[in-house]
Amino acid sequence: MTLTLIFRIGDRAYGLDIDAVQEIMESPPRYPVPKPAPFLEGAINAHGEVLPVIDLPALMDVSGAARDARLVVLAPEFRGLALLVSRVERIVPLDLERSVPDPDSDPYCQALIERDDSPPVRLLDVTTVYTQLEQLFNDNGGTLCP
Repeated sequence: MTLTLIFRIGDRAYGLDIDAVQEIMESPPRYPVPKPAPFLEGAINAHGEVLPVIDLPALMDVSGAARDARLVVLAPEFRGLALLVSRVERIVPLDLERSVPDPDSDPYCQALIERDDSPPVRLLDVTTVYTQLEQLFNDNGGTLCP
């Protein structure tokens, strides 16, 4: 069993290994950035470190999704990002042995884990998030906005 933070992007449950999460910040002040991309929601000061706030529903092109006031702050070894999600839920133990193929082939999902009492959880592939951000940066001449 692996402790996993469960959160929502639209109507889908996603998860992050608890070791990837530094903290959940309750409504931290956000500071604007010049010429932001649609998925860049500004920056926050997390204990003296300036972190970009990435709107995951916007990055994943999930239209109409709600946004939680809380932010999921990734641990420094995951290159420090603050993630805006639809809803932060709870921390649960997940049995990674219950991985099944993802019928939707979600590119942001590294594994789909079945659960007895709830819908399956898609483990967020943080590497894909970074790859997508880097690709958008490179495609726009070194900026995050078109």
